[in-house]
Amino acid sequence: MIRILLFILMLCFFFSGYTQNMYVINAGNFEANGTYSYTGSFNGFSRWEKNSFSIYYTYQIGCQPKWVIMNQDTMIYKNYQNNYYDSLPPSTEWQTTCYPGSIYPAPVVMSDYPVIYWNNLLWFTESIDNNGSISDQYKMQIVIKSIHQYTFNGASNEDFISVGKASAQYVPEGLTMKLIKKNDTLLELSFVGNALMHRASNSVYTISCTLHDSATTLFDSTSVINNNFSNIVIQFKQPELISSYMYFYESDADDGTVNNSYNRFIKINNFGYESFSGIEGENFYLTGKAIFSNLPQGFIPELILLNDTALQLKILDTALFHDYSNDCYDTQLNFTNNAFSGNNTDEIFGQPVRLYFDFFGVVGEQENIFNSNFDVYPNPAHTFIKVDSDKDKIIALEIYNQKGVLISSSDNACDNYLFDVSMLEKSLYFIKIISAKNVILKKIIIQ
Repeated sequence: MIRILLFILMLCFFFSGYTQNMYVINAGNFEANGTYSYTGSFNGFSRWEKNSFSIYYTYQIGCQPKWVIMNQDTMIYKNYQNNYYDSLPPSTEWQTTCYPGSIYPAPVVMSDYPVIYWNNLLWFTESIDNNGSISDQYKMQIVIKSIHQYTFNGASNEDFISVGKASAQYVPEGLTMKLIKKNDTLLELSFVGNALMHRASNSVYTISCTLHDSATTLFDSTSVINNNFSNIVIQFKQPELISSYMYFYESDADDGTVNNSYNRFIKINNFGYESFSGIEGENFYLTGKAIFSNLPQGFIPELILLNDTALQLKILDTALFHDYSNDCYDTQLNFTNNAFSGNNTDEIFGQPVRLYFDFFGVVGEQENIFNSNFDVYPNPAHTFIKVDSDKDKIIALEIYNQKGVLISSSDNACDNYLFDVSMLEKSLYFIKIISAKNVILKKIIIQ
């Protein structure tokens, strides 16, 4: 019989989380400070009151606050955050309002039971050594806040994982989670060891850590709010190629040569101290360390090693066919194993490097990309393009696909246009700009 009564008491204690008191402290409006008692539900959520003041969830969407502290019908403080538990208001991030009685500073709201905050960092990254270890600069801080002065339980520098006060799940094999007590209100989470599998594809996004009963001086994990976190990330990395501006435009002579005035580099991020292997000035194309596929006929690539981590790419000679219909968007550059100092190519992220070739040609109207009064940007574009003119007022704009089919148009006269292209498929398009003095056709790439 006694055991049954104790069990019932424990159940009452557990479910009292929904009916516990709330405490408003440090508010600039002194009348708002104090103990708020549970008075029932509002909009399906708990509500607390103290004299004429109340705390409740507004169940609003959009720009409306989620939680409010009211003085009768006046909003004194507001909060846009969702708490870890929907049944309780957030502790911090409260704001003043423009209504009378809202006095800075905004308060802190506490509950009867301690609250755990998983602060600073939820994203851990492999060290530059590329050996599966986690950089020691990354540590997550776990803070406990309690109106009744509950704290973390144990000695300083104690590892809560190894003594059973906390547990971890889904930690990559070879790594060990450490949860070290720094002081009575602060734990520090980190990882030691070397992951056995640590390619980029082995990154983990659902590592969890759970505090047990003995982790706090309350000795009841069910009454510790937010005692578990399950979205800790470990991101493994690989040596990675980084390429810049791999779009090649035909020179304005319209003769099949490429405009090489832009500097185009391929760099390696030196992760794991990986580098290019070779002699400065070496042409990787000629020495067989780089292979180009689907390169427009007639072009000869030049890929020069500048230093251990950078190559410069130029496209030389003349394309045999250079009408707009010969535009090429699927040229690929792949490296062979001997292009790198340590890893094979399958260990290098960022391959293949893609190249894009854009020829002028003639499409009904004369196109002049470099000598017009109109700017079209960004190009390539993804969500929008803007057309500006500082001299000619734009009368109309028209966008055509490669088959000459009109896709979109506008005839509002102005000095600039903003076109939404987010619904267009990835491809080459032509934009026809009509002004009082000119009709200009320009190419745009949607990617």
